[in-house]
Amino acid sequence: MMRYPGVTTGSAGSLVYGSTVIGPTGSFGSGAVVVGSAPGNWRLNDINYFGYRFIADDGQLHYGWGSAQVGATILDRTLLSLTWETIPNTPIFAGSLVTGQPAAVPETSTIAAGALAGLAVGARFVLQRRRRATAQQACSMEA
Repeated sequence: MMRYPGVTTGSAGSLVYGSTVIGPTGSFGSGAVVVGSAPGNWRLNDINYFGYRFIADDGQLHYGWGSAQVGATILDRTLLSLTWETIPNTPIFAGSLVTGQPAAVPETSTIAAGALAGLAVGARFVLQRRRRATAQQACSMEA
């Protein structure tokens, strides 16, 4: 998972929705997350965003982001969404569904409503990304 921007050691960071770029300039590692109020720490009773990278079936490096609802303790968490860039070696913004574009930052009231509908919204995002990947694969097979 990606560390908070500017941090090169330690735990995975809780990233800023809409503006954090997840890509080759990020620092990645594994380990436990840190809970607290400092930038990059995970927050209890909130939605936290994280970045990750992986080698896909195409053998190429891909970047992605996810969201997790954390409850009263760090052990009380629910994965809401996982989204990835289908174009290899292409950065993605935390929260974005469009290649190379930042995500729109919702208003506070929208975030509260989103927490209630997080599972449904997250499923929709993943489905859209999969449809895009399937359409790209279909185009390459026809070519």
